[in-house]
Amino acid sequence: MKNYNLLRFFSKNTSVEQITPKTLRLAILLSASLSFSQAAIQCTDYNDFKQFNGHYYTATVQKMTFEDARKLAEDSGGYLAIPDSKAENDFLSSLFRGGQYAWIGVYDPSYISNYCVEGNSGCIYDDSRFKTVKGNPLTYKNWAQTQPDNLLKKYDIVDGKERVSPLGEHWVAMASPSGQWSDQGNHFGDTNNPVRNYALLEFDKIPDCAGGGSDGGDNGHTATDAMQCNTNFSDDPNFKPANGQGQSIACLQNSQQKYFCPAQLTQCVNSDDAVDGSSKKIEGGVLKTGKTKVRLTFSKSIGYNAWQVVTNDIYITDIDAIDSFKLVYAGADDWVVPFAPNSTVAVVGNKPNNTKDALDYIPYRPNNDNYGELSKFSGKNLNIELKQYLHTGINKSVAFFATVGSGGWQLTYEATGKDISCSNFGRNLNCTEESETIPFSAYKYTCPAGYQPKEQGGVCSPQSVDDLIDTNGDGIGDSCNSSIAPAKNCLGVTRTCPFNSSRECVLIDNKYQCSPFPCFKGVSDVENTDTPVGVNDANNNGWNDDGTCSGQIIIFNGQDNRCKNWDMFGGLLGGGCCDKDNVFLGLVACKEDEKKLAKLNDAGKCHEVGTYCSKKVSLGFTKICVEKKKSFCCFNSKLGRIFNEQGRPQLGKGWGSAEGPQCKGFTPEEFQKLDFSEIDLSEFIADIVGSFDTGKIQADSVKIQEKIQNNIENATKKPTN
Repeated sequence: MKNYNLLRFFSKNTSVEQITPKTLRLAILLSASLSFSQAAIQCTDYNDFKQFNGHYYTATVQKMTFEDARKLAEDSGGYLAIPDSKAENDFLSSLFRGGQYAWIGVYDPSYISNYCVEGNSGCIYDDSRFKTVKGNPLTYKNWAQTQPDNLLKKYDIVDGKERVSPLGEHWVAMASPSGQWSDQGNHFGDTNNPVRNYALLEFDKIPDCAGGGSDGGDNGHTATDAMQCNTNFSDDPNFKPANGQGQSIACLQNSQQKYFCPAQLTQCVNSDDAVDGSSKKIEGGVLKTGKTKVRLTFSKSIGYNAWQVVTNDIYITDIDAIDSFKLVYAGADDWVVPFAPNSTVAVVGNKPNNTKDALDYIPYRPNNDNYGELSKFSGKNLNIELKQYLHTGINKSVAFFATVGSGGWQLTYEATGKDISCSNFGRNLNCTEESETIPFSAYKYTCPAGYQPKEQGGVCSPQSVDDLIDTNGDGIGDSCNSSIAPAKNCLGVTRTCPFNSSRECVLIDNKYQCSPFPCFKGVSDVENTDTPVGVNDANNNGWNDDGTCSGQIIIFNGQDNRCKNWDMFGGLLGGGCCDKDNVFLGLVACKEDEKKLAKLNDAGKCHEVGTYCSKKVSLGFTKICVEKKKSFCCFNSKLGRIFNEQGRPQLGKGWGSAEGPQCKGFTPEEFQKLDFSEIDLSEFIADIVGSFDTGKIQADSVKIQEKIQNNIENATKKPTN
């Protein structure tokens, strides 16, 4: 039992004599109750939990002091959030309302007194005094300009007397949406004294409320990362969830290690089925052309300096029997220049005198045809057709060769024709011969598992080279089967799940069955698509404490408010926490912000912006919405709501989107553009006077419009000297 809880029960004027045994027992029971409630996490204390890098985060619903926030976090099994990177800092700034501050897990545990006194210049902005709530130095910082300043305001100490405690600023808060940090503290005379902000909490493990706490903070469902299903969540388009909380069930695995939901198992439907298949390119074989390929090689080594034209006799018995005669290789140490057969070439000045008949230069053509020392052998594969230079009888292969010191050269020719052989080109030649073949491909047709192709494909039996001509560019001859499988080529027996045809049927108890409820990972597959509340809100910061106006005045300003109106997992139907009757009668468990919104709605102070999906479950290639929220712009009065609803259309000013409402009121310039004669105030006047006399309402409406106009003009009037 905490002593301070016991002491708080008594007023400061209670004397010892006034504490009766009955009163003491009541105080002890109350204190024990308070201590017990602090030992467990209360889901209604927090907004929705969100995951980032394996940790779980939330923001408190209420503002509180730093020490209260720190204790609340620890009592809930977590700690004040510690930003360790820019990405985490940006993420945290999205968790609470724009234009507000929230405590983070950074503070000055020693309460160092290097104050920056208000009005003084030359302050030293030193952050070495700060540590995390875990006692570690900061690994990431995002201070705003001139922060941290450990500010001491002029009224915090008067006549040597400290009027606040502790002096200075020792606790760190983050601003939204900028994410910048500032040190904050208690200051005498401030309206926010002791200083209170929202708090950002961090949990290393999944807290109870991450998927729904036991106290109704998120409609009672819990979050784990195991495969599970929920009896209120189905991808069956005909499924109607029950009006109540769904049951979360662990998915099981069959003998093939496939997950299935064990709830409401139903036998799958068998049917013959034909589906499209695909094709796969395979080796088809080789085509024997009936022709012979003859390869002739000429080479020689020389042990002295040489710049010479070399020729070799090639005897052709019948030029018409040859389909092709090509130079396929040339190499030398140092240089070789092959020429067209039967060319006339001579060496003049260590270089050939004929260049027009040169076929190539190996390894290259030197500058000024200076064929000097290279000290290496260079070779090159070629594909130069020479048949046009040849004739029946004796032909000359011609090449220029150059070497410095010693070297050698090599030329290789390749002839193709029917019924030719090495003997057709002369005797004592370096010659080889082989039958000419051409490899070709084919396409085999394939099918999904459990299906067989009607046509197998892979049919390609070319009889000639013409059969391998490819006109459509699919890599096979036109005489072969198509590379595209025929439509509905695959046959099989299909087992179809009656709830969702894309769900696989699993073998259970010797029967193929399925459930209407899909399996999903509780945390990994649940995507929080909610957006931060209030990021577009604006503060009315026009008035200063001394009554002057130097900032932006906003007239009939509003704020972004949200409520959950549908939750498939929790069985939250019928408007949920957006139905004020549900809220007031306690029919559903709602958060404090939602209860506050219900009261504002009941008072006619809110305008509904729209409905959006705030949570989805990913099922493979599709996502299903499992939670919806409504957004409202709420104002301080019904009059503010009326002016916004009727004035915005005049200015062409919308309400934003359901995910990002634009609730900011009117600037003085915008307000002065309104045509008050078009504003119907009968709803507001009727509430005040309790009359439905249209004449009286109209007269009162004009008076109110004039009064508002005069007040605005006076508020925005610039002072004159």
